[in-house]
This record gives sequence, C-alpha cells and structure tokens, in this order.
Amino acid sequence: MPIWYREKDGLGTLRASSLSIKSTNGRHYDHVEHARAVLEKRKSQSDKENPQIVIDPGRSIVSYAQSGVENEIQVRTNAWEIFDDRGVVMVSFAYDSRGVGSERLTRELSEVTAIVKKIVHLKVD
Repeated sequence: MPIWYREKDGLGTLRASSLSIKSTNGRHYDHVEHARAVLEKRKSQSDKENPQIVIDPGRSIVSYAQSGVENEIQVRTNAWEIFDDRGVVMVSFAYDSRGVGSERLTRELSEVTAIVKKIVHLKVD
C-alpha cells in the first residue's frame, strides 16, 4: 500500500510504495538486470522524460519525469525506482508545474532527492 506525505503548505506530494521480488524457479533475481530492463521500458514510453539509471554497489536507481493534467492543473512528476536485492521501492513527487523554477519547489525537490538516496528496504521476516 502506498504512503502519501505532504508537508504543511508544501508544493508537492510525495508517494512511496514497495514491492518485494524474490528469486523464482531457480532463477536468481538480479536487481541490476531488472533495473536496466525497466530503464529500456521507460525510454520506450513517450510520456517519460529523461530516463536515467545510476548503478551503485547494492542498488540501482532508475529516474525519470513526466507531465500530465489532473483536475485541470498541469502536474509534473519526478519518479525514482530504487532496486536492490529485496525488490523495488517506488517514489514519486508530484507538483503543480507552475512552480517549476521557484526557490521553494527547488528546495522541496532537493529534499526529496536526498530522501531517495537514503532509502533502503528494511528486512522484514
């Protein structure tokens, strides 16, 4: 189930959800291979802007942006898919595109990016 968070008077909405992925049928789950396949899929989707991948020891992050309309408001969303040995954590930050370039939105987006860099799957038995 996704978790939504919005700071008081914040400009954007943060959404996070998690999906556990396990090896099946004797096939080992490789998070780098999976992330690369997702990157290729995002590159083929015309609504995804600037898909990128960062591969670090222990995890890979696919990121992209997209624009759309919600309730007659132009909305921009930055999204990250963080892959590790346990699965994937998906994080998105949606905001009114009229705020692009503003100091407040730049600060909020910077804070979300810092959160994304620190996210890890917790071991749950």
